[in-house]
Amino acid sequence: MAFKNTGSKHFTFTINEGSTSGTAITSGSVPADGKEHTYFIDKALSAGGYYVSTSSAQGMSGILDVSLGTKVN
Repeated sequence: MAFKNTGSKHFTFTINEGSTSGTAITSGSVPADGKEHTYFIDKALSAGGYYVSTSSAQGMSGILDVSLGTKVN
């Protein structure tokens, strides 16, 4: 998944399984530098719903791109 934060403050994200309060899969912080930051989940995920939540100290501005696929070793 890739984030581009065009706001003036960093924001955080969390990916949860099953619901917004489900098991946390990963989380991170995206700096407010206007650059694209890519985050990978390096473990196999089961089929089902996953939720991306974002949070910031002020209004957010940016782009979220989620790509799903498999990695072949």
